[in-house]
Amino acid sequence: PMIDFREVEHGLNLIAEAWRPDPGKHLRAAMDGIHADMASILQETFNKGQPDLRASWMTCISEHLPEEDSIGRLSMWRAYGGTSGVALVLKAEMFKLKTDYLGAYSSPVLYAGQARLDEHVHEVADNLVKHRDFLGSIPAAHVNIAMLGALQFAAVSTKHVGFREEREWRVIYKPATSPTNGLVESVECVRGVPQVVYKIPLKDFPEQGIAGLTIPDLLDRIIIGPSAHPEVMVQAFVRLLEEAGVKDAMSKVVRWDIPLRT
Repeated sequence: PMIDFREVEHGLNLIAEAWRPDPGKHLRAAMDGIHADMASILQETFNKGQPDLRASWMTCISEHLPEEDSIGRLSMWRAYGGTSGVALVLKAEMFKLKTDYLGAYSSPVLYAGQARLDEHVHEVADNLVKHRDFLGSIPAAHVNIAMLGALQFAAVSTKHVGFREEREWRVIYKPATSPTNGLVESVECVRGVPQVVYKIPLKDFPEQGIAGLTIPDLLDRIIIGPSAHPEVMVQAFVRLLEEAGVKDAMSKVVRWDIPLRT
């Protein structure tokens, strides 16, 4: 689960405010113009599902700018690097796969306050009005499910603008709404808290259209962060990559050569 169990509260609070009569009236009218009472049904369903959203599981990843590919993000080293930090740089292709097999979905984080989220809600309402005839031809339950998913992902993928330097992406798993046999479940002690953990198997599932999840295909490079023993760490990770079947493993491990000041 999340390191901070309040990670989704910001997004939930913004969504709740967006339903207020003034900013939410356009969205309500647009939805009810497609199917009668659709807005109230959606709000009720969303509210009932909030406890499940708070029990979401996430993998959080920081996006590198091109010029940071060999050094990583300084803020992430300071927050998570410790005295012997390591950054795993992953290829982006896996985050673009279209599959429901794993039940886990990637999403970029929106760094927003209330005003910006209200703007997004207004844009959604405009699109609903624009495509009203088409959406009206789809069963109300299907439209409701799509809208519910959009609201839920907005809630769990929105953070305070003060964190925007992180450039975070999230891989989100909601067992209550997307149960799957594709993930591996276990109970582990994380930071002193016993909890359920869901792991993504690092292997391909060709029958499900999933390729590129093995370590040789998924891993772009490893950055060894500030450490008193960088050479020892380089040797260790080269050995691990070789055992995982990575070719020319030495070229995949680089050292971060900037002194870290906290």
